[in-house]
Amino acid sequence: MGCTRIMTSVTDAPQAEPKATPRLSNFTVRYLTALVFIPFGIIGAFVGGALLALMLAPLAVIGALEFYSLAANRPQQGIARAGILGIMLVIAGFYLSVPVAVGGGLLAAVLGAVIVALLRGYPLPQAVNQAWTTLLGVLYIGVPIGMLVAISNFDRGFLWLVVIFGITWGTDTLAYAGGRVWGRRPLAPKLSPKKTIEGALIGIIGGIVPSLLFLLRADAVTTAAVVMILFGPVVAIVGDLLESAIKRYYQVKDSHLERLNVIPGHGGVLDRIDALLLVSVYCYLFLTLAGIAT
Repeated sequence: MGCTRIMTSVTDAPQAEPKATPRLSNFTVRYLTALVFIPFGIIGAFVGGALLALMLAPLAVIGALEFYSLAANRPQQGIARAGILGIMLVIAGFYLSVPVAVGGGLLAAVLGAVIVALLRGYPLPQAVNQAWTTLLGVLYIGVPIGMLVAISNFDRGFLWLVVIFGITWGTDTLAYAGGRVWGRRPLAPKLSPKKTIEGALIGIIGGIVPSLLFLLRADAVTTAAVVMILFGPVVAIVGDLLESAIKRYYQVKDSHLERLNVIPGHGGVLDRIDALLLVSVYCYLFLTLAGIAT
């Protein structure tokens, strides 16, 4: 009997639940991802030209698919095939320094979207709306990436690309980290509730410091270059908020596609390159108009 009682008590004793395998935080995943992707970005910037264009093309395609999926099942949804064709032509035009090809890419996207929409039986007004959204995708993704490729062909293009990456990645990294630690006051609660003023200020410092160090190291400090860098992080933050505004407009939380979420820790390719897109346009125009690209 005693043995029976002992065996029963052991059998009936509550069993310890297996410990759940700890999962990496989103913060950790983001920075592990950065450690993997940053070297590829630096290699692409160093080689520049065709290699950089080939490395950016897949990101442009996925970003375009994400952009056009934001308006899925809406009358104004863009035509992805026409948009991707336009984006590739625009990038090629910037790489080859052929403005006609850039214009041709924009025109091809519009005409292609109208033709496809009409062939699908949509009325002309809806076809025009779809063509407009298609064109926006090319302007939002294709033109900035094309400008980034064009910058690689500038004199000292590698330096300017590294500066752009420093502005973008430095701002994004420090803004995210600073917001998590010290963030209290929301920056733009209606667009992106998690972004804070404190995080933005720390991000601005994070974008300025490494970029200035790159300039100093390359002995390329000029008044115009310093001014470009000082305002660059602000442009990066605006670029981030712009993508948030687009998602808010379409009432979509994340831009990623389920089977094409190639950048862990982020909502999608657009979430990763949103700041880079606007910073690329800003720096391209600044470098060319200020005459410091030669």
